[in-house]
Amino acid sequence: MNRFALNHGGGATNRLAFTLAEVLITLAIIGVVAALTIPSVVTNYRNQEIVSRLKKTYSAISNTTNLAIADHGPINSWHIPPDTENNGQHAKDFVDRYMLPYLRISKDCGNVAPANDPSSDCTYEFTTLSNETYGGYTDSSTTKFYMADGTFVSVRLVSSTFGTDELSQYASIYIDVNGKQKPNTFGRDIFTFGYSILAKNKPVGKLLPFRPNDTNAQLSARCAIGAVGDSCSHIIIKNGWKIPTKEEYVTKFSGDINNYPWSW
Repeated sequence: MNRFALNHGGGATNRLAFTLAEVLITLAIIGVVAALTIPSVVTNYRNQEIVSRLKKTYSAISNTTNLAIADHGPINSWHIPPDTENNGQHAKDFVDRYMLPYLRISKDCGNVAPANDPSSDCTYEFTTLSNETYGGYTDSSTTKFYMADGTFVSVRLVSSTFGTDELSQYASIYIDVNGKQKPNTFGRDIFTFGYSILAKNKPVGKLLPFRPNDTNAQLSARCAIGAVGDSCSHIIIKNGWKIPTKEEYVTKFSGDINNYPWSW
């Protein structure tokens, strides 16, 4: 640092001043620090935004149950045909009657399924964490809608007696927190849930993360690079509605750090 500068009389005055070299070194250090910290800040903000939208939609859909019960009576009295397996019209009827009246939506896509039209925001493909492509939003077995904040929701009804006379029914629900925007990948911006309607003839009416009874190790095995990614929603919920850090993924969920799914 140069401590002396000439005054107008030709003498020297004791003033602090930086040399050009010192300024350039300082700027270089700032640049290095920014390069190291900004990506982390951006990633944290993105993850918080993803989880915020996911939790908001999860809560909104969960709240529809009690509201629908107040209007339509107990769940076991709801009009849901037993042969609902992959029936798009039954899914649409269920959503129209028991969900949409209690949600703030911006668009109802219904169960219309044109070809995978690039101009349509209601039909598009998505991928797993193993890069396998799914065309789940391009068929008529699901009914779809957009929440007011742009979150995309897809609903498919499933029913089974599991070889007995005890009927179980649930809705397979995909929540895409940013709609058609990329990456459109399970576990990153698309999260899977099951809305349990009846379990062995008993009403449930509860929105559950996919594979709710799995251990932490089983969850991380499916929420990993090279896997499907359908259990990531459960991991986020079990982690206090936060995407786990790499350390948490390994220590809490027995995950393989090399297959950490949120490094993108």
